[in-house]
Amino acid sequence: MRTVRTAILHSAAGKYLIKLISLVSTIAIARLLTPEEIGTFAIASALVMIMADFRILGANTYLVREKELTVDKIKASYGLTILISWSLGALVMLSSFWVADFFKVENLGIIFFMLSTGFIFAPFISIPNALLSREYRFDRISQIAISSATLQLIVTVGFILLGFSYYALAIGHIVSVFVTFSLGVYATRQQSLVWPSFQNMKPIASLGIYSTLGKTFRNMQLTAPDVIIGKLGTTAQVAMFSRGLGFINFVTDSIYAGVRPVVQPFLSRKKNDGADLAYTYTAASHLMLGLILPVLSVTSVVTLPAIQIMFGDQWLAAAAPASILTLWAMLRAIHLLSPQALIANHAEKVMFLKELLLFVVFIFLVIQTFPYGLTAIAWAFVATGLLDVVVSSLVLRRYLQLQILAFFRSILPSVVIAVLCWAFVFAIDIKWTIAEQSLLFILGLLFFVVPVLWLTLIFVLRHPISVEIRSLYLRTKR
Repeated sequence: MRTVRTAILHSAAGKYLIKLISLVSTIAIARLLTPEEIGTFAIASALVMIMADFRILGANTYLVREKELTVDKIKASYGLTILISWSLGALVMLSSFWVADFFKVENLGIIFFMLSTGFIFAPFISIPNALLSREYRFDRISQIAISSATLQLIVTVGFILLGFSYYALAIGHIVSVFVTFSLGVYATRQQSLVWPSFQNMKPIASLGIYSTLGKTFRNMQLTAPDVIIGKLGTTAQVAMFSRGLGFINFVTDSIYAGVRPVVQPFLSRKKNDGADLAYTYTAASHLMLGLILPVLSVTSVVTLPAIQIMFGDQWLAAAAPASILTLWAMLRAIHLLSPQALIANHAEKVMFLKELLLFVVFIFLVIQTFPYGLTAIAWAFVATGLLDVVVSSLVLRRYLQLQILAFFRSILPSVVIAVLCWAFVFAIDIKWTIAEQSLLFILGLLFFVVPVLWLTLIFVLRHPISVEIRSLYLRTKR
């Protein structure tokens, strides 16, 4: 267990530093580019991200999940990712200007073409990352990611200042990809520098098709709205909703990002060791929700001042949908670990079918609610989140033997803490109107008062996080 805790600490430290870099980048870009410019790039990046999930076809998941890893399996993983990723890269390049014509957005094809270069390096990024993850080398993974994010920020801002507009975002992306590729290959040079093989790829493809499609459909809930709004509405609407959704995803990911890379190796190892996966899933979910739910509940009250402080007055229209999206994020967080748990239990096909169902309903609701405005689209997200809770619970009961009532009883303390934190901040907002207060007041509330309240509730309600805090404190005292 100590290895897992150390991996989480390294991963969390790296991810939070990357989040800080990303926050600085987002704030700078929001002030240097117009909503229309950012909206144009958002459409291109959303389309590329949708296709990007297919480029490694689950090879990294396969390498992490395998009980015994051989050189032949690494060679076959390289062979499959090269075939898929390079083919998709060629498709993206060839279709770039057709896509631009479809959306009727000037210069979109050039951006699309530039972003497609990431497909060339994808095999030599994903495989080294999987090998490092398998060995819990999250210290090295964090170092690579921090270096890449830092250079991307410098290059992007630099080219914006030179007048390259949204092209600067694409240039920064290309630099980030190249740096990640170079450092990743070097870090795993003794393991991953092998000649690719195009034999024995069936086991990888079998896992990859379902796990990748499932992940793609889940991730498309973050990217598909940009495409739909871009087609039915304007680039300004795309930018506004994307900013609100991006803000909520940033908050959620700021908490989960440090844990996410460790989840699949941890659950896969538990499964290989014969542990009770339902018990492990419940315990891990309870710990994670004790962090995510209170933060999101507080965020729902302070979206307006937070967006104003971070991005400026031109983005205030993003606050209303963002506030509603916090409820969707809380619902989605309840079974946030379910895809990894199902994959660890060799039920990736079921995971894919679940995500496909949710995605179809999601797309239908987004299209139907678009005429009623961005807040209506946000409520479509909430409806999908509620359906996610129901369907995921039933699937986990069937394939992990998860006791649904016991699971929800176990996470009840996290829900209570979230409600109490929300009620406290909501009461302050009624009394003093947080959006009208000074920056010092808002920062003091969010980074001092609320954390003290959260920590008090954690110990009063004897949440499992309190045990981890005590354990960490005792280790530092030794």
